Amino acid sequence: MPSVKAKGFMLREKNIAQVSMNLTDFTVTGVLTAFNTVKAEAEKRGVEVLESELIGLMPLEALTQIAAEALKLPGLSAKQVVEMRIFGE
Repeated sequence: MPSVKAKGFMLREKNIAQVSMNLTDFTVTGVLTAFNTVKAEAEKRGVEVLESELIGLMPLEALTQIAAEALKLPGLSAKQVVEMRIFGE
C-alpha cells in the first residue's frame, strides 16, 4: 500500500502474529483502508484479527476519516465534533 510501512512479527509467547504499521501519509492510504487490507489478508489465511493498538498520537483528521468511511458519511469533518466546536483551535 502506498504511504504505508509495515512489518509482521510472530509473538511466540502469545502464539499470535502482529502487523505493525506506520502510515506516512494517511491521506494517501487511510487508517481504515490499511486495517481492512491487513484483516482481509489475514482472513484469506484463516487468521482472525484479535485487536488493534495505537502507539503514540493520531491526527484528528485521521480519526474523522475513519468515522466517515465506516459510517458512510462523506461530508464528515472535525468541525462537527462537539469538543472541537467547544475547545477547538
